[in-house]
Amino acid sequence: MLKRLLLLLNALLLSSCASLMPTSDSLKVNLSSMQMLESTLMEQRYRIRIRVQNRSRSEMHVVGLSFDLELNGSEFASGVSSQAVTIEPLSEALLSVDLTSTLFGLVRQIRSMQQLQDKPLSYVFSGVFYTSEAAFGIAFKEQGEIDLRPPP
Repeated sequence: MLKRLLLLLNALLLSSCASLMPTSDSLKVNLSSMQMLESTLMEQRYRIRIRVQNRSRSEMHVVGLSFDLELNGSEFASGVSSQAVTIEPLSEALLSVDLTSTLFGLVRQIRSMQQLQDKPLSYVFSGVFYTSEAAFGIAFKEQGEIDLRPPP
């Protein structure tokens, strides 16, 4: 009987702690800008700016992040950052992070762009924010399309 009571208390404690952790609903990430830093034959480096919105009522202490950028359904570039920032409740921060693509990712994108013709470029920007509040990080995903066609 005592074992069952301890198991029940343990389960209640774990579930209540889990409800206090930030979730992906409390975080909104937008890709703000992207610029080329350097390019060699085998790899390209970019600096991207991302806008991070803290939609919760408590501070978010970001200690790092990892992320990937897909273009037209293919992996294009990835990056990591140990940039620490505190985002106040119900506010936002603009972060600059570096991203790396390889020659092979670039070749895939050139082939993909040739097949696009009059279609918009699709992208998926996803990753994980590591915070001092969440044990496993907070996943995020932004996706959209960029119309590269000239206006009529």
